[in-house]
Amino acid sequence: MRDGSCEAHVETTCPPETRCNPPRPSIYPCPPGLTEGEVVTITIAAGQDECFVQPEVPRCPPGAMCNPPPPQKIDCPQ
Repeated sequence: MRDGSCEAHVETTCPPETRCNPPRPSIYPCPPGLTEGEVVTITIAAGQDECFVQPEVPRCPPGAMCNPPPPQKIDCPQ
């Protein structure tokens, strides 16, 4: 968002041909390093109060071995 805030959406899955009503997104201050319009997945470590964002992995040329950047620890959305 233009005001420096981000939206956190809970990932939900619904059975086929079923309507779902996922929770509303929560608004929180954007983690450092994110740019406006960037979509990232935030992973919350099971049983912990730690969250991580996986930076976008650049495409590797065919047959090359790539080393993606490690996840970055961020403040968890509230």
